[in-house]
Amino acid sequence: MSANPAPIETDVASGRTDASRGWRNHSLALIFAAISLIVGTLFVLVNPPFWGNDGLSQYGRAYQISHGHILPQQIDWHGKGDSFGGEIPSSVWSLYEHAATDLGQNPAEPERWILEPAEYDRLGGERYRDDSRNVIWFSNTAAYSPVPYVPAVVGSLVAEAADLSVMSALRIMALFSLVSYIVPVMAALWVLRGSRMRWLFFSLALLPPALLQSATITADAMTNGMAFLFTALVAKATLEKKPLGRLETVLLAGTAIALPLGKPSYLILVALLALVPAARWAAAAWVKWVTLGVSAALWGIWFFATRGIGDVLAFYRADYEQSEFGMLPMIRETLGDPIGFLGNAVRTFVYRDNFYFLDLIGSSDVRVPSSAMLLAVIGSIIAAGWLPRFAVARSTRWGWVAVAVASVLGLFGTLYVTFTPVGFYLLDGVQGRYFFPLWPLLALTILLFFPLRWNDSERSERTVARAVVVIAAVTPALALLKFWYVVWVGA
Repeated sequence: MSANPAPIETDVASGRTDASRGWRNHSLALIFAAISLIVGTLFVLVNPPFWGNDGLSQYGRAYQISHGHILPQQIDWHGKGDSFGGEIPSSVWSLYEHAATDLGQNPAEPERWILEPAEYDRLGGERYRDDSRNVIWFSNTAAYSPVPYVPAVVGSLVAEAADLSVMSALRIMALFSLVSYIVPVMAALWVLRGSRMRWLFFSLALLPPALLQSATITADAMTNGMAFLFTALVAKATLEKKPLGRLETVLLAGTAIALPLGKPSYLILVALLALVPAARWAAAAWVKWVTLGVSAALWGIWFFATRGIGDVLAFYRADYEQSEFGMLPMIRETLGDPIGFLGNAVRTFVYRDNFYFLDLIGSSDVRVPSSAMLLAVIGSIIAAGWLPRFAVARSTRWGWVAVAVASVLGLFGTLYVTFTPVGFYLLDGVQGRYFFPLWPLLALTILLFFPLRWNDSERSERTVARAVVVIAAVTPALALLKFWYVVWVGA
């Protein structure tokens, strides 16, 4: 590589240099951080405890790891067969019981949804560090590795060391999860500095459901952020054909190894790494293949260590005791009746496609305002329209397609063999939030075939930038305001 610095290029039409645009290239990451921190922190404060997706299960797994239990623990849960879970402080359990009762008794509109806020304050004021324990079930998160829970684990340990209250501990854990989403997305925007793709990643990362989910105790926050960073790095190397620096190469290898440990089905996403040419990889060519091998090996080791948990993920279904579940029975059923399986696939989209565009905020049943969701989609389309036409080889183009299709099928397949009863009339359990990390992959794959092209000028860039930033800032704020009003104000 040459030691000479790259020349400063000038835009002939505007007279602006790349150097003069530098502050804008780098400031986008800071704008993202500011919006995310403000909206996310406010959401942490107004979101009642355990109103996030799988709130207790996510907390239980994080607490279990914080006390040194890395592998899933089998428990006896009301004689319901193999179950997995662990202990949590009784003070936390008491607060959860109130929250669960509250969630199940939301009054009709226009009454506010939170019941007895004073009881939340009383129970949340108890000490987090409690020697008394309650055993809880969380088979649905027991199979997750410790990697995506590191932020929440650190938050829990800090809360215990500082002898904080239960409410303070839960909020710190949620804030740490939020930061674990913000940091890798900021890194993705830094990787794409000067690239038109940065506006698309910025817009997608601030879509309201994704941002608000990251401001809860969840393993998905860190996983989603890493997926954005990984996709940005691969897109830079394969679509824009720009070489990766040493730090970027390290980030690419690190996220490739960590992603399947965040969620097993994202091993398919990591296959994009194979498309990165050796000439754009700031390391020996063999390092890329070793990275892929290590990623697959660690995925296999963890899969073996947690085998059997998938067969009991559907424990909380109403039809659990009357139905048969499991990978092998489902495979036998599918192979024995392939025509019936195709019928199930059709019915899945007929009856469940509204779940794939999920705009729910956690487990609260409060939905992101439809106007905000529409505006957010328009913002993403505007950002997509600023992308150039990518001149890539056919193998690269179809490589992106293969990974995109396989990633979507992998999500459906995972829920099909773990959460869907054998003989059920459709593939059940897939939710829109599972696709959050795949949004950049899916958007770029579509744009490889159907590029949008806005007017290519300095003025157009300013217009796109302003529109995308304003929309991306307003839409999560609108979602936050609606959530606050419905839950805390009402009529």
